Amino acid sequence: MTAIPPYEILNPQGSCPLVLTCEHASWVIPQEYRNLGLSETELRRHIGWDIGARVVVTSLVRAFDAPAVCTRYSRLLIDCNRDLHEHDLIVLESDGSRIPGNRSISERERHHRIEQFYLPYHNAIDQLLASRKTSSPLVCSIHSFTPVLRNTRRDFDVGVLFDRYEDLAREIGQRLAGKGYRVRYNEPYSGYDGL
Repeated sequence: MTAIPPYEILNPQGSCPLVLTCEHASWVIPQEYRNLGLSETELRRHIGWDIGARVVVTSLVRAFDAPAVCTRYSRLLIDCNRDLHEHDLIVLESDGSRIPGNRSISERERHHRIEQFYLPYHNAIDQLLASRKTSSPLVCSIHSFTPVLRNTRRDFDVGVLFDRYEDLAREIGQRLAGKGYRVRYNEPYSGYDGL
């Protein structure tokens, strides 16, 4: 097991009350997992990470002087954007690609991945939020989505997902639309299904 933390904190002292997260920032798999039996080409596809999301986070960190927490490892190892009880926390297949290194993993290995990769990432976010000078920081999670998934086209540029903060989501969406982006709300996934 590597000593490198499974997350990276960007600009931890940022002055903005906005805290950014990026759960799918990297396609990298720790060496001991031998790429989960996949080629680097497969890992670099959208199944392994959210292509471009980390670049967007880095730009937003600079633009707003905001802090951010990014994962260092692929969602195929363990998906930090899922609750611990969700069936797709560790996937066996993603968009037609089987993940050999996730087949038949033991409960012990599942627990190991939670302890070594998932919980440290979420604890880092919690600690960053607790350190903020404002009592109610705004958390914004940045993702990207593939334009075609399982033969379904997604004909828009930006999806703004929300649950309780619809007014804020609509304002963000309207500003993005004003810049020429095709915006949808709660697509390609719904914030009402859990964030």
